[in-house]
Amino acid sequence: MRRPLLRVVAVLAATLIPLGLQTPGWAATGAPPTEAPPPAPDDTVGPGQSIQVAVNHAHPGDVIYVKPGVYHESVLVRTNGLSILGSGASTNGTVLLPPTNSQTRCIHGGAGFCVFGHQGSTGPVRVRNVTISGFLIRGFSQFGVVTFAATDSVVRHVRAVDDGEYGITSFNSHGSQFLFNTTSGDGEAGLYFGDSPDAAALIVGNRSFGNEFGILLRDSAVGKIRNNTFFNNCVGAVVVDTPAPIQPHGYVLSMNQSYHNDRFCKGVPNGPPPTSGTGIAIVGGRHIVVRANTVWANRPSKAGAAFPGGIVVASAKALGGAVESNNVVRNNQAYRNKPADIGWDGNGTGNQFVANTCGTSTPDGMCH
Repeated sequence: MRRPLLRVVAVLAATLIPLGLQTPGWAATGAPPTEAPPPAPDDTVGPGQSIQVAVNHAHPGDVIYVKPGVYHESVLVRTNGLSILGSGASTNGTVLLPPTNSQTRCIHGGAGFCVFGHQGSTGPVRVRNVTISGFLIRGFSQFGVVTFAATDSVVRHVRAVDDGEYGITSFNSHGSQFLFNTTSGDGEAGLYFGDSPDAAALIVGNRSFGNEFGILLRDSAVGKIRNNTFFNNCVGAVVVDTPAPIQPHGYVLSMNQSYHNDRFCKGVPNGPPPTSGTGIAIVGGRHIVVRANTVWANRPSKAGAAFPGGIVVASAKALGGAVESNNVVRNNQAYRNKPADIGWDGNGTGNQFVANTCGTSTPDGMCH
């Protein structure tokens, strides 16, 4: 059962109130780094040992290698430059499952990895340059991987499966990179970025399916989302504005595939509306570019879903957000979507629909 909207991150807010950060709500530029051989480890963790103990003893810049096996724990990371490298995101690799005993750290054991800044003597201290790679993370009540008050974190080659809220997520962070991950079966969003005025996010090469949202970009700004695949969600990809102070802007969604996002999610009172059959949506954003994506066969499976269609641009006023403005939908291919391949509610100013290959549009005339 879906939780109310703010319940998704209530525990985070309570945990990090001393940082003075905004309570997270609904939810980089450049190329991804070249794949390189893993560095030599400074510490190695094997079955029966604790990843957290290794993290606690690590120094900035250390590399921790985690051998194949199953590990029941939540891991809190606050050390700059730490790399935690699993042995592969499969059942034959490194599997991270919820702890069997109660824990106070990392949202009381509710997340696989928590990369958190903390309150220093003169103000918030952000954790920087943490890399997590090569884990299968399954069944946590909140998140697979979560960063909060983090800068330049990297989550790469991770599978986050059947986690209660979000699979891989960043709140109030800058420069997060989500690279070549798989998220599925997560309670709300497989991938999420929220409440970040300068996200500078780089989200590349991920597969996200079987969630409510393949990717949710909420109340945050600036980033590149490209070459990802979203399917079998209620909504493939959405940029959304809510009453929070940050109106989404500056995102570029390019060369993604979004198809068969036909699941129905019923919504919750005072939270997200019912959703189904949306490929890519801009809801209340501004200066968002949707370019060179392929979007097909997104059709609502039940009546009453909000924002259905292939590529949809709409106002967020019904959600307490802003009217969409100055967005560009260009050079996309959209076909076999219902009720239309491209849809716009006609609100806002400066929205452009240019050279899109599609069969149907609302209003008419936006297909070429």
